[in-house]
Amino acid sequence: MKVRSLTHSQALQLVAELRAYATLPPRPAPKDLRRAKEIHFLLKSQSTSSPYLHEKADRTYELIQVLLSHRRWRQYPTGLEELRKDIKSACDRLRVAVAGSPRRKGAA
Repeated sequence: MKVRSLTHSQALQLVAELRAYATLPPRPAPKDLRRAKEIHFLLKSQSTSSPYLHEKADRTYELIQVLLSHRRWRQYPTGLEELRKDIKSACDRLRVAVAGSPRRKGAA
């Protein structure tokens, strides 16, 4: 993957794309998982990203991995709907972390 600088609005769009993964059916989805990994990498590789943003990006990616794996979603302690809620919640926290980063907010 190649590091590239993102504008504030691009970063928020990527977070929204991750949040949309919560609506996918639980199944092995290597293409979607690769895209989630790419977004995770892009968000963490920004020069203005904080340790808080890294933590939230990692958590979001971990939950998406559970949903898009072969059997791991079946072993999620509270069930599929709770996993979906957890993904959305993690994405919301990630969005707040991105919004709070000292990025050029006017460069949309």
